Amino acid sequence: MGVCSPDPLDILFEYNPIWTLLCLFLGLAYAAILYYRQKRLPDLSKGMHIFLAGLRTLSVAVIAFLLLGPFFRYFERQTQKPIIVIAQDNSSSILISKDSSFYKNGFQEELKALTKALSEEYTVETYLLDKDLEATSEAPDFKGKQTDLSFGFKTLYERNINRNIGAIILASDGIYNRGSSPVYLAEGRGIPVFTIAEGDTTQKKDLVLEDVAHNRLAYLGNDFPLEISLRAFALKGERTKVSVRTGGETVFSRTIDISESDYLTSYPLVLKASQVGRQYIDVSLDPLPGEFTQSNNNMRIFVDVLDSRQKVLLLYGAPHPDIAALRQAISTNENYEVETRAVQSFNLDIADYDLVIAHGIPGKNGSMNDILTKSRAAKIPVLLIYSLQSDAQAMSKEDLGIGFTIRSANSLTDAIPSLAKGFTLFQWSDDVKQWMKDLPPLQTPFGQAQLQSGAQAALHQKIGVVETDQPMWAFRNVNGFKSSVILGEGLWRWRMADFLSNQNHARFDELISKAMQYLAAKEDKRFFIVYAETSFDEDEDIVLDAELYDAGYNLYNDPDVLLELDDNRGNRYDFVFNRSGNAYRLNAGRLPAGTYSYKAATEYGDNSFQTTGSFDVKEVRVEERRTKADHQLLYKLSESTGGKMFLASDLSGLENEIRSAKDMVPIIYSSERVEELIESKWLFFFLILILGIEWFIRKYKGAY
Repeated sequence: MGVCSPDPLDILFEYNPIWTLLCLFLGLAYAAILYYRQKRLPDLSKGMHIFLAGLRTLSVAVIAFLLLGPFFRYFERQTQKPIIVIAQDNSSSILISKDSSFYKNGFQEELKALTKALSEEYTVETYLLDKDLEATSEAPDFKGKQTDLSFGFKTLYERNINRNIGAIILASDGIYNRGSSPVYLAEGRGIPVFTIAEGDTTQKKDLVLEDVAHNRLAYLGNDFPLEISLRAFALKGERTKVSVRTGGETVFSRTIDISESDYLTSYPLVLKASQVGRQYIDVSLDPLPGEFTQSNNNMRIFVDVLDSRQKVLLLYGAPHPDIAALRQAISTNENYEVETRAVQSFNLDIADYDLVIAHGIPGKNGSMNDILTKSRAAKIPVLLIYSLQSDAQAMSKEDLGIGFTIRSANSLTDAIPSLAKGFTLFQWSDDVKQWMKDLPPLQTPFGQAQLQSGAQAALHQKIGVVETDQPMWAFRNVNGFKSSVILGEGLWRWRMADFLSNQNHARFDELISKAMQYLAAKEDKRFFIVYAETSFDEDEDIVLDAELYDAGYNLYNDPDVLLELDDNRGNRYDFVFNRSGNAYRLNAGRLPAGTYSYKAATEYGDNSFQTTGSFDVKEVRVEERRTKADHQLLYKLSESTGGKMFLASDLSGLENEIRSAKDMVPIIYSSERVEELIESKWLFFFLILILGIEWFIRKYKGAY
């Protein structure tokens, strides 16, 4: 970005410019009074008198002129060269080809030379792309375990809004295994995408265990399904065998006759959850002669077997799209079994449930008040959600977290959610917090809402651009009875907004699931707790959280917390938790695939605390499941955006194509700026200079 010198356009005044003549007159009058027939300076020549009078005229006139409030208005021009973005696919699939040495060495030198050549005329920015996008000038190591091209393009577009992007250059084999096709995301943006085709498009002989679909959880005594998907390329007429082993025993095997050159099949089977805990399942394919690689012939999965799942009762006063959105979000968590009922037909025992969600209840017809009373007596957690059918005053009287004074019956207002500061009961991820900043509003009753005693607000209401302290979503725990209130309807819009912006419902599901986990969780009065996921991918950081409580059950994090981590290969890793707020957090980085057990320990006063647990780090091998480069996708990506595809051996052709593009030109931005003249430091020093010269001469001649 080049910046031109500001060009003054004109001088503006707060008052009529005719007053500048008066400023000059004041300067002349002041100088005349001071120097006309001045007897205190008899030694000065007539010329020196005129010189000093001129200095005094100038200084007084300028000072008077500044009192008129003059200011400069000028334009500042900035020139932005076209930006060329170069993104290199850093996934491991690039090296699954006969030219792997070239892509790792020689091609990188040629790409570096291209970057240097284009930098003479353009601004060049370089990135590495796998499942994430990293701005760096470092060479790729091709260790990425997954590829998400759509995420890379989406991030590039978001980072470069209102910038002069001339072109995007993508060096890739066209294989992606996360996200959606980048073609639909890139077209229509007005930015040409030039692709460099890497990898080998020759179909190799290969037997691939593509996927083992399974549930993450199963319940003791129940059957749980698996579906094994396998594929064979260029192996027509061969025979292999698929085997499934668990607990040291083979529980399934089948011989497979490969009848096509591109053979695809799947086998469903059912296993028994016979023991509480983690059940490991190994699926393998017998290797065949001439296979390109055997590393994609086996897979290990695990299923957590639990004693039982928690039952959630979803009651509604009237049909509403919020009901479906809630049911779908809760159902994604296999720890919960959700049952949906209309309140008019509900006649079961409330004690059979672990959590009650009431939508549009209590209604204006008085429905469900007795069920709320029974829930409170049995200490069954309750989540109340407002709707048009709700009786807001009755909700307030239930004393579940939010009190409400209605101002106008049947009047609604649109309220945008705003994260409340100081909410400590649980935490949503940073991804969810960021997503919530752009959510559509809920329809809330028109009136004054306030927190009731003992409640915490998770979300506040934002009316237009005004942040308020009125709660939208609050939680309360009094004497072991947990409750929550959402003051607004329209949760279904949040679920749709998640899909529109992210092509999934993961953020909405987490929003609801974290609240369900808090409400349905049994009271845990341990003084030292470590929170860890049960599994991680090998390409993600291992993050654990810990909490230490004092005798009053207040969070306390003065003592150090130590962690011993052992893997299934006999290695030990020692860590110290970092302090995070009033709790602790440990980021252990990325660890090799395997099973890990940990022991966390700390001391508080005369007491020692320790807790143990385990987690798995799963091997990520999706890059090995496709060994044939997808140059067709790269061609479509370039064609749909006005770019071209080039082979990795033709970078000179790519350079010539970019240099010949007529629409990649610098953009000049012009902005108007206004600056008060009285703030000019140069004018200040000028006044000091002329006043100083006059003072020195008069002092030297004895006039002071």
